Amino acid sequence: REGRDLIGGSPATGYRVRHVQPEPLEFTYWIGRDGRPRQLRHSGVSRDGNPYTITQVYSRYDDPAIVIDAP
Repeated sequence: REGRDLIGGSPATGYRVRHVQPEPLEFTYWIGRDGRPRQLRHSGVSRDGNPYTITQVYSRYDDPAIVIDAP
């Protein structure tokens, strides 16, 4: 557990996740009070040695304007 933050104006709790297989990987998920993910952040170094950070923000749950048609 990483603590509490406001993500998109909503309270969320951060959790650090670590994997060792197939290669070491670490990221942090922030989960809202409703149990839904609010944000994911991962930092690392690319194969060519450049550092990077990826942040995904989840929002607009239950938004009726979002429609996904079946293929």
